[in-house]
Amino acid sequence: MSRIDDALDDLMLSGDLKEWRSSLNIERPVEGVALVAVELTSACPAVLPEFSLKWHIPHCNLRHRWYPSLKPDLSLPPDWDGEVSFEMTDFMPLLSLYDGCGLNRLTFAFSDAGREVRIRAGVVEESAEIDCSVTPCCASLQKKTSYYAVLRLDFRPFLYSATVSEAAAWMDEAYGMRRPVSQTAYLPVYSTWYAYHQNINAAILEEECAVAREYGMSTLIVDDGWQTDDNRRGYAFCGDWEVSMRRLQDLRAHVEHIHARGMKFLLWYGLPLEGVNSNAFKRFEGKFLYSRDHGDSWILDPRFPDVREYLASLLEQVVLDWNIDGFKLDFIDSFTLSSDYQDSCKTSGCRDYDAIAPAVDALLKEIGARCRSLNPGLLIELRQKYVGAAVRRHGDILRAADCPGDVLSNRIRTLELRLCCPGVIF
Repeated sequence: MSRIDDALDDLMLSGDLKEWRSSLNIERPVEGVALVAVELTSACPAVLPEFSLKWHIPHCNLRHRWYPSLKPDLSLPPDWDGEVSFEMTDFMPLLSLYDGCGLNRLTFAFSDAGREVRIRAGVVEESAEIDCSVTPCCASLQKKTSYYAVLRLDFRPFLYSATVSEAAAWMDEAYGMRRPVSQTAYLPVYSTWYAYHQNINAAILEEECAVAREYGMSTLIVDDGWQTDDNRRGYAFCGDWEVSMRRLQDLRAHVEHIHARGMKFLLWYGLPLEGVNSNAFKRFEGKFLYSRDHGDSWILDPRFPDVREYLASLLEQVVLDWNIDGFKLDFIDSFTLSSDYQDSCKTSGCRDYDAIAPAVDALLKEIGARCRSLNPGLLIELRQKYVGAAVRRHGDILRAADCPGDVLSNRIRTLELRLCCPGVIF
């Protein structure tokens, strides 16, 4: 029997399913690839149980593993230390096992990238096998009568980079993320961050954009600093998103100057951040996920409809008032539940989502719909590590996570983006 046949024979669904009926349906679209559809159904609405898909493969001729990560670890861990967690506001649930020549031995991906998914691939010492599993975390309290997802297994002996890219493309197709993107998204960008950090100045930027355009840059991203006079690099003054009169006295006029130089204008927003010095901080008291920066700023909870409305309407008004061409949306991966979060509003009835992921999805969808109705060519930049299939469909430009002065890390992270974001030009 082949490796894929052995794995499929070994595949099992485990968990406390109770009243849930389960089924596994296997398709073999091409030689060496299997699609395992898992379906759960319940006669009455119920909270989804936690379950796992588990299987083993021989350890023979396996050297490395690859998965989307800011800190690549190519080693094969033991089975008791081989778990990796992915969230919707994070990387996608995808992992590849390959040999010393870079040839794939197994690349597997899970279609349900809209929730936290834990995947495992670790060496079982007693049997010299690789213990593999996929566990979607059913944290939502919302009751359902059905669940459907697909596990994709690829055993073909191609370069792992090819099988990873194909698996990522398959996940994109499952989410229907493909939509027309402006050609401007593929052109060079000038960002103010490393040049000026928070010390930005409208007149200087207008002069520099005239030069930047000569070098082929087509877009200016005005980063952190435009919304505050403070230069201490914190986020205590985020949340109201009012223009600093010391830095950009007339933002509408500034945008027109940049447009006159033939460049698009994007503005930075730390979307989840609400600083303690903002006027809106007290308005959202009790609607935060956790604090950061030693309590100087807090992360808004998108499960509240008035939080999403506030953020979406704010960005919509910005496009209308200042005629900007898009946003750099930062810290999307900060929308997450901390381990010590105390849910004080759990029974208040003022939230319309239990889980974070669908609330973030609803927020980004609302922002895109409103702003693109005003500017169909509007661009949204996203950053590693929130580049998974579920969240990436809301963006146009992807960038590597911060690695100041580190050319090697920048190269590695850009290559990683190319692997797990097929069809995207950087």
